[in-house]
Amino acid sequence: MFNWEKWQITDKKAALTSTSITTPKAETEQNISTVIALMDYSIIEVNGEGAQKFLQGQLTCDVVKLSHRQAIRGAHCTPKGRIISNFILFKVTETLFYLRIPSSNEQNALKNLKKYSVFFKVDITINADLGCFALTDISEQLQHQLTEINSVLINIHPIPKETWLTQQQADSISAMGSLAILPRQHYEYLAIKSGLVDITDTLSEALLPHDINMHTTDGISFTKGCYTGQEIIARMEYKATIKKHTTGIRCHTKLYANIGDDLKLGNDTLGKVVRRYDNSEYEDYLIFCNKNLSYSSNDIMWHDVPYAIP
Repeated sequence: MFNWEKWQITDKKAALTSTSITTPKAETEQNISTVIALMDYSIIEVNGEGAQKFLQGQLTCDVVKLSHRQAIRGAHCTPKGRIISNFILFKVTETLFYLRIPSSNEQNALKNLKKYSVFFKVDITINADLGCFALTDISEQLQHQLTEINSVLINIHPIPKETWLTQQQADSISAMGSLAILPRQHYEYLAIKSGLVDITDTLSEALLPHDINMHTTDGISFTKGCYTGQEIIARMEYKATIKKHTTGIRCHTKLYANIGDDLKLGNDTLGKVVRRYDNSEYEDYLIFCNKNLSYSSNDIMWHDVPYAIP
């Protein structure tokens, strides 16, 4: 089992010494790699000769098109198209896949995957031997070391990249003298800038893939054929008029809204919170809201996600 104790101590120190979450010093220094320990994420392992066929019939993404050691974003949905869990899917081989999800949703995701797996030769378990790390800046030295130790390296969106390491691999990385640790909350800031939503237990079965813009980020294949929820999701793409989406907002007045809450300013409801970052000066949110929402206030600043939404 991966032991996070050392990283928890380091994360607390990083949170105390971080003076600017938007421009950490380490990112401006040459040959310094910056890492965030994602201690609240888990890896689900799908293993067996039926793994690829099983996942292809369940997930929104096209599993068959993945090459070995490639990754893609995707989701597992109910028959009504609502997201049970979403994840980064990594293909190790045709018989072994990893799915990275928030730990708060791991048991729910595991239960629902197993429910559909009874007719396939697969084992679905939590891989407790891997720890997840975000890489906000990678020096040549770290890139070389990650390649040397044959680590899982995820590069499907510009920032942050990720690596999933065994305890031994993580210990070898942490011994590098040119490694800076950023606090866990910095990942929320980067994820909001990237427009990325992770379905936690609070959001499970509350949203459709289109609601969190997965149709614009290669998280849905519209050519692969049938999968659970496909009929509803295809109807959303080809027949429905999409009136809501997920976008970013910065609040200079603290609202203290949590994931799943309605974000309110006075008597006005702006949308549902799907991601949140808080620092001493402001709060950043991703919210699910009406596309034509044009609320204006000195207390807020809208910011678009970094991809086109039709």
